[in-house]
Amino acid sequence: MKAFQKLSVGLLFAALLAACGTPAIKDEGHSGEGAATHAVEGVHTAEPHAAGTSSATHAVEGVATRAANDSSVGVLAPPTATPTGAPTVTTALVKGSATYRERITLPASATVVVQLQDVSRADAPATVLSEVTLKPEGKAPPYAFELPYDPAKIDATHRYAVSVRILDGVKLLFLNTTMSAVVTMGAPSDVGEVILNRVG
Repeated sequence: MKAFQKLSVGLLFAALLAACGTPAIKDEGHSGEGAATHAVEGVHTAEPHAAGTSSATHAVEGVATRAANDSSVGVLAPPTATPTGAPTVTTALVKGSATYRERITLPASATVVVQLQDVSRADAPATVLSEVTLKPEGKAPPYAFELPYDPAKIDATHRYAVSVRILDGVKLLFLNTTMSAVVTMGAPSDVGEVILNRVG
């Protein structure tokens, strides 16, 4: 009889717990009071989810927690942009200034054209490696210039020179008649002052 009463109390307690929403806990090998005791322990050990929180959200949070605590869990880094474009070309500079002795003012439309030329072949026109155009806009000389060029195009066995002309449209006003050697065969990269002669 006592055994029947204990079993009835245990079943009643388990039914009350089930009615309160406590998840059933399977415990093989226990019955009667043991089952009720394990059901009570289940109430304290169960981890209730917050209202409105889905099981999928808890699963994601669990992965994030493991990733933070376990170095073996890989974390995706943001994609790194791959630089695009043409390779950078190394450049060097030929420097100097151009002037003339005449005390005259250039037309506002005049331009100063500076070229780096390969003058190795006396029987052929010079080859232009680089060119810059300056606009004095009526200012008096000297006219400083920087002429960039690609060192990879320089042949150490060739001769190079700076050519300077002052033009008004297509009309030639001044040019240098003395060669200003640069870059190779002991010549400097800074040619200093290039003297121009008036034409006509």
